[in-house]
Amino acid sequence: MTIDSSLAFEELDRRLTAQRLHQEPQQLQLEDNRIITYSIYGDKTGEPWFWFHGAPSCRLEALLAADWAKSRGIRLIAADRPGYGGSTPYPGCTVSELTPDILALANELSIDRFVAFGGSGGGPYALACAHALPERLLGCVVVATGGIATEANQVAGRIDRIAYFLARRIPFVLRLYFWLIYRIANLPTSILGLLAIGAEKAFVTTVIQNGLFSAHIHEVFKQGTRGAIEDFARSGHLGFRLPNVRYPVLFVQGLKDPFVPAQQTRRWSELVPNSQYIEIPEAGHAGAIFALNSIYTLLHPIEA
Repeated sequence: MTIDSSLAFEELDRRLTAQRLHQEPQQLQLEDNRIITYSIYGDKTGEPWFWFHGAPSCRLEALLAADWAKSRGIRLIAADRPGYGGSTPYPGCTVSELTPDILALANELSIDRFVAFGGSGGGPYALACAHALPERLLGCVVVATGGIATEANQVAGRIDRIAYFLARRIPFVLRLYFWLIYRIANLPTSILGLLAIGAEKAFVTTVIQNGLFSAHIHEVFKQGTRGAIEDFARSGHLGFRLPNVRYPVLFVQGLKDPFVPAQQTRRWSELVPNSQYIEIPEAGHAGAIFALNSIYTLLHPIEA
């Protein structure tokens, strides 16, 4: 197929983005009294896509695709994972043990079927839906797969291996790293702009210019660093085996990704039956995640 080089965040309306940042999120109380905090972007009556954010991240990540989603007739539902933003911590759980939370949210919103979309650290959570909820899916997309699956441990990227080890063995090092990120988010925009280099330049520039960087980081660490550390520790505990995922999964990888090596995502795809693996030659990490026009075309080939 021909890769569409346009990126979803290029359609972002700065004025509307500022308004959305000040909108109160919605919340759902689960049967065990935990709270899921979530936001809905795009076409409020459109095709539902559950957006599984990366790590460390939160629901505001999906805001970057809000205007693209509206133009495509897509409703993006983005929920904070436990310990991020406004969602209650859930220490010790596996990736698959969070799937019932998504099912509860889908039922609450009267959503029968949906697309599970997971970028980077959100990839395993989209896969968990493909494993446990195949009858509820319209599609499953996993981009630049983060996390460490037992079967793929030997090809997990260096960054994922280090983050998993630190989260499990030396969490205070990660805590310090996250504190530094939080402090950087408070720097003036002119200084933050120096971070916009390489394959991620367009993404970082857009995030900074729209006031998203600082707002996003503050929301990620709203409850402190515990949620992020538990998220990385959870990455090695899927709670299911990849060969048991029978639903067709689309894997996407940018070949200029500085964080997730192509062989890592390719290996995940090899372990999932009926999967499709697509590479985007000029895309970095965010560039692959937000190559949503190409991803949409793959999911809707006739319509597109």
